Amino acid sequence: MFGKQANPDASDAVTRSDHNGGRKSLKVASLVCDSLSITGDLSGETELHVDGAIIGDVAVTRLLIGVQGRIEGAVSADTVDIRGKVVGSVKAKQVHLFATAIVSGDITHEQLTVDAGAEFEGRSLKFQSAAVHVLADAVAGEAKSS
Repeated sequence: MFGKQANPDASDAVTRSDHNGGRKSLKVASLVCDSLSITGDLSGETELHVDGAIIGDVAVTRLLIGVQGRIEGAVSADTVDIRGKVVGSVKAKQVHLFATAIVSGDITHEQLTVDAGAEFEGRSLKFQSAAVHVLADAVAGEAKSS
């Protein structure tokens, strides 16, 4: 009864590993409710759930945009789940466009999932690995010395 969680993913949304010695620190997810509109940039090492509107850039650890959620600005996160609307660029390791998603802007990613019904107008750009950058720099260095 007390040892079980009703939602096994709930602990992931609330507790994150701290980069200082591996200790756990409490990180409470933030919510922009459907009746709230924010103008300005938002950033932080947290999870943000958007059901309202944000006009400005958003940089967080994890971003979830609900069906009624809307962001007009650049988005940057480790993980982005979009069910609502984004007008602007998206940059994340993992991006998931659900069936109700509408994205107008480029998506830079390591992994992109697009469900049937999602609308996406822009470019899908894959992150280049560090090894590719090192190789490109080495080739450019050889070209300059020739």
